[in-house]
Amino acid sequence: MSEELIQRIEMLESKLAFQDDTIDQLNQTVTDLNQEIQSLKNELIALAEKLIDAGQVGTDQNQVEIPPHY
Repeated sequence: MSEELIQRIEMLESKLAFQDDTIDQLNQTVTDLNQEIQSLKNELIALAEKLIDAGQVGTDQNQVEIPPHY
């Protein structure tokens, strides 16, 4: 093989290794973000349920009735 061909192959192998590493890093980032999104969704659902419960309790206890002369 010619020296130029060997250099081109080595350059391609180097680029491929770099791309593989980059893809692995991006995959890990996507996986981490997906887990964080799922966690945030769960927290949002829990907060929404608390607000609904607080609204039901608050309405019953703090309900202001309009006097009959209005």
